[in-house]
Amino acid sequence: MRKFGLLFSFFFLLIWQPPGLPAQDNWGYRGEAAFDLTQKWIRSSHPLNPSKDLFDFERSQRLAELDIETDWYPQETLRIHARGLLQYIDAELDTDNDSRNGSNLSSSHDPDPHSSSGIERNHQLLEGNLQYTLSETTFLDIGKILETWGTGFAFNPVNVLVPPKDPSDPSDTREGATLLKIEVLFEDLTLTAILAGVADEHTSDQAWIFPDSKEKRRIAFKLDHTLGDMDFSWLHVQGGLDGEMLNNRINGSPIEPVSQKPVTGMAWTTVVGNALELHAEYAVQPGRNRAIPRTRNSPIRSSNGALLVPTLSDYANADDNERLFSKILIGGQYTFENEMNLILEWFYDETGYTTPEWNRIKKGIRDTRLENAYRNLLFGSAQGNPFAGFLRQTLLNLQSTSVRQQYAFGRFATSEFGNRFELETVLLYNLDDSSFLLREELIQSYGDHWRVELEWTTFQGSTLSQYGLSPHQHHLRGGIIYLF
Repeated sequence: MRKFGLLFSFFFLLIWQPPGLPAQDNWGYRGEAAFDLTQKWIRSSHPLNPSKDLFDFERSQRLAELDIETDWYPQETLRIHARGLLQYIDAELDTDNDSRNGSNLSSSHDPDPHSSSGIERNHQLLEGNLQYTLSETTFLDIGKILETWGTGFAFNPVNVLVPPKDPSDPSDTREGATLLKIEVLFEDLTLTAILAGVADEHTSDQAWIFPDSKEKRRIAFKLDHTLGDMDFSWLHVQGGLDGEMLNNRINGSPIEPVSQKPVTGMAWTTVVGNALELHAEYAVQPGRNRAIPRTRNSPIRSSNGALLVPTLSDYANADDNERLFSKILIGGQYTFENEMNLILEWFYDETGYTTPEWNRIKKGIRDTRLENAYRNLLFGSAQGNPFAGFLRQTLLNLQSTSVRQQYAFGRFATSEFGNRFELETVLLYNLDDSSFLLREELIQSYGDHWRVELEWTTFQGSTLSQYGLSPHQHHLRGGIIYLF
């Protein structure tokens, strides 16, 4: 897949024309070049990084990015679409500690945990596919496609073929899945059938559409129906990684995998008047794609009751495939007469950690501090210190988009004011522990091509809440973007 992405990057360079030159009628492109500088304030005392000797968190990051999307129509019935991403990332890490028995999980691009900076060069083919019009009502797509289902802004329970979006991240550079899609249009119905490859559990590269085993492909069906001002969708997806391969994905990668469970769901959206849009989604699946906290070993005490070895906690894959778990989204957006826009959503994820499970995580974190267990050489083994391992795994699990079960989301965006300014406020609130993420972004536009962004993000909550466990308390980002 790396070679494939490199070839497409070269392809972009060959066909790219400088802005301002006329493009052919059957070919077009769009994209952006951006340079960002982000300063991050690390929490002075972090429960998952006691004494700052397990992780090196990022202090700052410089990002240069080129995102290009192109469409070519060699004939009326054929469309070739591609989107490529080039990135250069230079991150400064917090190495102000006296020990190195951990890793820099939050800055995985740095191959050397002893260094104070990490540089990463990425090139990705996010999408690359062909769409062939078989008839006026039948379309065939093949290749790498970001096939997103559902209308949710922050969460999408019925989005089951590509990784979920990160509601805390304003950019969307998710990679598509390799698939074969057939879409048939009827009078008020649309039928979609998809055969998709599954990402490899070790390399995260997408499998081809016709892999060598059934565990590496998924089959999906979706029926869209329009009824007056309402749109309905029904879907079912099955196939994917088997249990052992999925367990490796859950425990071994900070990237949240696409759900590999059979999923059945529905989505609904409607427009009321000229300003109000309402939407809802529901999905159900057997089992959870989540590692569950458990007590591995009870505490060991001496004959006089003194604590010798604290309680050891770890994570195990949930053994609950016989039970059905639901995800529900309800939301809407309203556009005011002055073009200001307000979005509100409520999301319920039954696969998230329950209150008893979260309490076990909190107790496990506290137990690692007893007798300095997380760094005590007496508790180590050839596999490392299991108490420190629990802290690492906990931080890994916090990378998921929905850690707990209930969230509220709000976004308020102004229309352009002062002839060039826009303001956006985003709030992501964890209803289970009252922690939250708040982001304010000011955008200043210069003509049709230049844009300057200033963004402030804060993570607030009690010490052992979801956002209270974020390694950073604040982010400040400034960026310059050229659109073409």
